[in-house]
Order: sequence, then C-alpha cells, then structure tokens
Amino acid sequence: MLFTYWLKYQGKGIGKSLFKAVLQHLHENRLTSMVVLVLEDNEACKFYESMGGKRIGRLKDMIGGKTVYELIFGWEKI
Repeated sequence: MLFTYWLKYQGKGIGKSLFKAVLQHLHENRLTSMVVLVLEDNEACKFYESMGGKRIGRLKDMIGGKTVYELIFGWEKI
C-alpha cells in the first residue's frame, strides 16, 4: 500500500524541489560538495544521476541483519 501511495507522487517534481532545498541549505552554510548513499536496488539512483551525481563508490552494509549494497553518489561542486 505504501508503494502505491508513493507512486501517486512520483514525477511531480517533489524530489527535485527537496534536492534544490538541500543544495540551498548547503550553500548557505558554505559547503561546496556532497555525497549521498542510496541502496543499489533503489530507483532513486537514476534520479541522483539525473541531478548530476557521479557514482564514486559502492559500500557493503548490514540493515536489519541483511547484507545490502549502497551506491555512493558525489558532487564535487554544488
């Protein structure tokens, strides 16, 4: 049910607005680069690439006792 709820809002520009708000906050605090970690299976990987993120690594982690992989996206200059 939660997945269906989420799909209703996908493609409406909400993620892009939130992303821009984060960038604004970072600029206001004189931060010039950032990284985000995204579960490898997450469709959001495409979003971060579309926002200019470059894949800079891959991390093995444990969540809830399960091994997962996270992709690391970086922005050298924001």
